[in-house]
Amino acid sequence: MTATWTIRRVNPAEATPEFLFDLLKRHRLLPDNLDVAVACCRNMAPAAIVLEVMNEEHEKVADAVLSDIMDGEAASLDLMVVSRHYARFNPDKTENETPFNELTRDALRPALLRLIEARHLRRVTAAVPRSRNRTVNALVACGFIKEGVMRRAVKLRGKDPEDLVVMGLLPDKE
Repeated sequence: MTATWTIRRVNPAEATPEFLFDLLKRHRLLPDNLDVAVACCRNMAPAAIVLEVMNEEHEKVADAVLSDIMDGEAASLDLMVVSRHYARFNPDKTENETPFNELTRDALRPALLRLIEARHLRRVTAAVPRSRNRTVNALVACGFIKEGVMRRAVKLRGKDPEDLVVMGLLPDKE
C-alpha cells in the first residue's frame, strides 16, 4: 500500500505546555486532577516531539507525542486518534472502506523508526486507556505488541478509573 497520510512535525517552539494541555483536552484525555495534567505538560513540553498525522485532504487524523526520550534507552508515545477517521462505519451507516490502521502505519512507522535509529532507542512504550480501542488497533498496525495491563491506572475527567493497556515497540523484534 502506498501511504497517502503524511506526518507533520509541530515546531518545537509551538509545542508549549499550553499546546500539550489543549491537545489532551481536545482528545478528552484530561485526568480528574488538573494540577497533575498541568505539571505533566510543563515537564513534557521542553523535550517532546509532537507529530500530526494528516490525511490526503490535510485534515488531522491523529496526534503523536513522543516524550521521556532517553538516548540509548527508551521513549514514550502518546497516540491520540481523531475517532471519526478510525470509525468502522460512516455516519450514513455504510462500512468505512478507508484502511486507516494501515495508513497510520505507513505514515507514522517511518518517523518512529527514524527516531529509534537516531536516538539508539531499544524500545518505545505506549500506555493507552482500555476504552481507546481505535488507538490500540492503530498501534498494533504500527508494530506495537500488547505487553500487559495496568489495572485502574488512569481516571479521566468525568469517567470511572480504567485500565491502561501497555504496549511496546522493540526495533530488534521486527
